[in-house]
Amino acid sequence: MDLKRAYIFIAALLPVFSAGVSARETAAETGQQEDTVKQFNALDYSLQRRYRPKNDPFVNEKFIDNTFIGIQGGLMDMLNRGETEFGYGPTAALHFGKWINEYNALRVSFSWNRFTRKRDIYDFHVASAGISHMFNISSYLGGYRKSRFFELSTVEGLMYNCSIGETDVRHAIGVNVGLNFNIRLSDAVDLYLEPGIILHTDAIDHSGAMNWHHYDLEYGIAAGLNVNIRSKVRHAAPPRERNGSTYLAVAAGPQMQNSDLVVNEIGIFNALGPHAYLTVGNWVTDYFAMQASAFYSTDKWIKDIDGSLRASRYLGFRVEGRFDPLMMIPGWEEKSGFSVPVLFGAECGYLYKDDRSREIGKMYLGPTAALQLRYRILDFLALYIEPRFSLTPYYIDFESDYLSSGGLRETYYDGLVNLNFGIEINISSLKEYIGAGR
Repeated sequence: MDLKRAYIFIAALLPVFSAGVSARETAAETGQQEDTVKQFNALDYSLQRRYRPKNDPFVNEKFIDNTFIGIQGGLMDMLNRGETEFGYGPTAALHFGKWINEYNALRVSFSWNRFTRKRDIYDFHVASAGISHMFNISSYLGGYRKSRFFELSTVEGLMYNCSIGETDVRHAIGVNVGLNFNIRLSDAVDLYLEPGIILHTDAIDHSGAMNWHHYDLEYGIAAGLNVNIRSKVRHAAPPRERNGSTYLAVAAGPQMQNSDLVVNEIGIFNALGPHAYLTVGNWVTDYFAMQASAFYSTDKWIKDIDGSLRASRYLGFRVEGRFDPLMMIPGWEEKSGFSVPVLFGAECGYLYKDDRSREIGKMYLGPTAALQLRYRILDFLALYIEPRFSLTPYYIDFESDYLSSGGLRETYYDGLVNLNFGIEINISSLKEYIGAGR
């Protein structure tokens, strides 16, 4: 019996002993391989150890560091449901913000919107106060850069809304989300474009009987300007050769209105009228400038019963950004003299239309964009061809005996197309040219 127990004990120890021997042999083999692995480790060259951009120093010692104030304006609309149809209304806002770190900022805003219900021309105003969080996607993915020209950030926040109608006042809480496309013009100034949507918790459009959902959804886009209070800390754009260089431009050409009335009834060539403008601009980098223009234009837009053509006239100003991508190539303009600037911005003006039964005179605010084919013939002088498109929204009130309000408001849009031929003079280069006695 004792011998049998001994056999069982030995049999039980054999697997443990074998495992120990195998472990020692494996350890010995691993030890021999470690020397080889130390000579070349593929992980050092794999994506598991990929490059991560380093951040520029971010100094945030005082509250005023990395703070900014701004102003913005744009157009907003509400989601239409049934008879609660609205047209685009103007919006304006003031805000104060602070970058807490390289990626996150807080922004406090005060805004105003105006809307008009089309069915009965019911106007109401919405005053709002809110706080938003901004997350800088560009800094998070590409590293924080003090002088980055373009940045993309998300915007999300909460807001309180007070809607003031003609007979009542309503209150609501809103949630806003959007994107911020920021362009750094200089150390102290940023220009941005911010599309977004706002979801309100109550029917602040004063259409409760028609809006059974009892919530409202706003959507739109705004353009704004930020002034960085402590620009030396967060913004340190490198000096540019064109920084501060001012230019003047004058251009003129034909204009037409892109509408069915023009194309089908009048004819494109019969509808043409003159367009002219004067521009002053300033280069803030080698490839980006800001400019303002004053313009006047006229065209034919409708044919009368007797066959005569009635005119429309436009007078106003434009504020635009000018982006010249070819100037990002070192020495491009000096070698070729040719460039293709892209212009985009806002147009504010007054339009006058001679209608068959009434005279229409309205203020308007709309987008404008252009593309220039530009050639520099002298150091200070350039010639260009510029196709341009502008969208001019306006409304007309119609009288009606069938509505309790006595009227109906309709919104219209004039699509203006013009082809301009211009000349541009760089003032700084002209002074150098004259000073050199050439």
